[in-house]
Amino acid sequence: MESAGGEARPVLPPPPPPVQELAGAANDVPARYVARAGNEPKVTVTAPVPVIDLARLCQPGGGADEASKLRLALESWGLFLVTNHGIEATLMDAMMDASREFFRQPLQEKQKHSNMIDGKHFQLQGYGNDRVASEDQVLDWCDRLYLLVEPQEDRSLDLWPACLRDVLHDFTTECTRVKDCLLREMAKALDELGDDDDYFIDQFGDRADTHARFSGTEPGTTCAPDLTPCSSI
Repeated sequence: MESAGGEARPVLPPPPPPVQELAGAANDVPARYVARAGNEPKVTVTAPVPVIDLARLCQPGGGADEASKLRLALESWGLFLVTNHGIEATLMDAMMDASREFFRQPLQEKQKHSNMIDGKHFQLQGYGNDRVASEDQVLDWCDRLYLLVEPQEDRSLDLWPACLRDVLHDFTTECTRVKDCLLREMAKALDELGDDDDYFIDQFGDRADTHARFSGTEPGTTCAPDLTPCSSI
C-alpha cells in the first residue's frame, strides 16, 4: 500500500478494541495486556525524588538554595518534581473534568477523533490505542488521546474534541510558561554554561513540538494529561 506521496505504508495488524469497552465487558484482563514474566523493569529507589519550589527558584535576586537543589537534582536523578508552579488549581481541575467528559462519551463520538486513517493506517495524533506493530506485542491497558499542541499553527483541530479545545489551549499556555522558566533556571544552575540563560530554550528552537496525551482506562475514568515537549535538534 502506498501513501499519496508514493511512499509505501507498512501493513500493521488491525487495532485492538478500545480498552474502556473491554473493561466494561470482561472480568479478566486479556492476555495481550499482561506483561510476561521477566519483562518488568528493575528499579532500585535509594532516595526520594527531588522537589523544587518554582516560586522560590524564580524569585528575582533570590532562590540560591533552590538553585543548588536544582543542580543536584540534575546531576543525580536527572528529574524532579515541581511545586508552587503557579498553575491555578481551577484550571487543572477544569482540564481533568474536560478529559473525563471526553472519555465518557459514546464510542461513536470518540471515534470521530480516531488515530486510524480510513480505519487502516495509524497516525500519531487522535483517539485510540498506541501503534500496534505485531500480533504478539504487549499492549497498554488504556485508550489514549494524543494531540500536537505546539506549534499552535500546526494543530490538527479536527482531532481536538470540542470539550477540550479552550481549556487545553489555556493549560498549554501555562505549561509553556512553566517550561520556559525551568529551562532558564536550569541553564543558570549549570556554571558550565556561563551567562547563556537561554541555552536550553535555544536547543528546542522556535518550532519545537509539544504533545498532550490523555489516557482512559476503566469506564468513566481518566488520567491527568501529560504534556511532552520535543526538541527539534
